[in-house]
Amino acid sequence: MLDLIRRNKPFRILLFFFICNDSSVILLQMANGWLTLDVTNSVFWTGAVFGVTGLGVVSFSLFGGILADKINRKKILQLTQPVDFFVTLILGCLIYFEIVKLWEILLIVFINGAVGGVRLPTREALLLDVVGKIDLVKAISTTFLLYTVLGFLIPIITGNLIEINMSIVYFICSALIFLSFLFIKNLSVINNYSEHSSSTGFGLKEVIKYIYDNHLIKQILIIMLFSEVFGWSHNSMIPVMVRDIFKLPASNLGLILSCASLGAVAGTVIISQLSRSSYMYMVFGLFGFGVFLISFAISPYFYLAVLSLTIAWGFAFIFEIKIYSYLQLITSDAMRGRILSLLAISYGLSSVAGFFSGTLGKYFGVEFSIILLGVILISASVYSIFKLKKVDEKVQDIQSQIKNV
Repeated sequence: MLDLIRRNKPFRILLFFFICNDSSVILLQMANGWLTLDVTNSVFWTGAVFGVTGLGVVSFSLFGGILADKINRKKILQLTQPVDFFVTLILGCLIYFEIVKLWEILLIVFINGAVGGVRLPTREALLLDVVGKIDLVKAISTTFLLYTVLGFLIPIITGNLIEINMSIVYFICSALIFLSFLFIKNLSVINNYSEHSSSTGFGLKEVIKYIYDNHLIKQILIIMLFSEVFGWSHNSMIPVMVRDIFKLPASNLGLILSCASLGAVAGTVIISQLSRSSYMYMVFGLFGFGVFLISFAISPYFYLAVLSLTIAWGFAFIFEIKIYSYLQLITSDAMRGRILSLLAISYGLSSVAGFFSGTLGKYFGVEFSIILLGVILISASVYSIFKLKKVDEKVQDIQSQIKNV
């Protein structure tokens, strides 16, 4: 990983963009939940604010993927970042002057989600443009590792900042988004969009036909959909677990998220060091994610819950890196932006599922909601054993063709 960073200057610049952008995303995810819980004192609305963010992502992801296939990807990111900057700054000002209302939170997080929906497929497609397919797995591992390290460091600081003054968090987010704009502005990439993509129309029929004709891509997307919607939607319930189940302040929310991110770091390092590629790593990752999510839900003590969530995130990132690498490697260049937009949609749906988790949490308890998510993940891991048996063979064929060119 270090060798790739050292010899590839555009990748270094893109990493700085990722660092600033991902830092702002982590800050907002943590702060939005606690802010909504503080304003409404409602389990449902705490889940729903994640759901509204997800609706924004889902609504605009396919549009973002189409743009990523048709126009310059760097220019797309130069447009998304200023929008994100201004709306986040506005929310910070509303909190500072103590005039923030629930509808304002919902509107702004929807816009944040919509911007993220356009940005995600664009930046992921840009990653492959910068490093190429041979170095893609290393690049993905590097970006995931950075994200998890940030996920460890930022919540510790954020939890304390929330207790001091919530508006500070949003002002810091605005500054980070502005820095990400400066980095992407200085990125130099040649031919960073598909010349083979059609110049008219949205290409929705092309996407459907492409997925229908490619069994492995179809199955990967189905499994990713289940993992994102029913796995990561537990995030919306973590603030409720900390405050209402364990009766602890916001600083402990930072602690549990930081420790969970340490697990994600461990999972990222483990999968990046494995020399032999096997889809069973992905299966075990998804299975372990589900098992330890259930353990998190039933833990009677806070620190046991912290340990369970830490292990769960470690398994989750083993799964995420493997399946994401498979999707990038076996998707054609001409369709990459649009296929990655479906990945962004699955990310968005994990937040939309906050409505589901919040409703279950309200009527049946937060613990039951998270247990159900874990059971679904375990079922998805069994499904993947039978549906992705040939994915390693496909990847080896593609990599052999690249080496022979």
